Amino acid sequence: MSCTGCQCELVNNCGNIRVPIATLVGQTTVDGSDIGDVIFTVCDEFTYYDGSAIIPNNTCAINYITPAQVQQTVFNECCPFMVSVLKGRGTTLLEKAQSIYTKISIDITFNEFYDNILLYGMAKYLVARLLYGKFNINFLLGKYNERILRDLGRSRFCDFLTFFESCESKGFGYNKYFKFDKRGKDAKQSKSSKK
Repeated sequence: MSCTGCQCELVNNCGNIRVPIATLVGQTTVDGSDIGDVIFTVCDEFTYYDGSAIIPNNTCAINYITPAQVQQTVFNECCPFMVSVLKGRGTTLLEKAQSIYTKISIDITFNEFYDNILLYGMAKYLVARLLYGKFNINFLLGKYNERILRDLGRSRFCDFLTFFESCESKGFGYNKYFKFDKRGKDAKQSKSSKK
């Protein structure tokens, strides 16, 4: 027996489901130039199609609903252009990730590192969409990091903050591999140029 989307989520002892839940499935292009496409699924008591940045009951809380109340939102994003916001040398997402990996000391394989970069980027891409009502790859830039994490911690998606801030998470610390702003400057360079 198989299930799809929100039907796959586990229920608690009372038969309720903790929401919101977000999942993503994606792939890169064959040549490694960028993300090819990603399917995001959000299970909640609301849908998120209208693009509204303000949703009902948008405060950090533990929310349980019955399976009958669960609504599913599915976004299919094609080629979000993550290569434009990732640091590193090269013209493709794969080349940039390889150049970063060769410069750092980390106890995981390149494949794990690359998977984590992709997961981090697309998780933040989705979180920004849920918080602000639109998909925009520029939200992965470092200049938005504090704002997104602050707003995330105050929203009904506050459980997702663990992915970005827990040292045991696959997403922990990956913000440093993304450009600070569109010009590619890091935070120190940007601050010193303003003086």
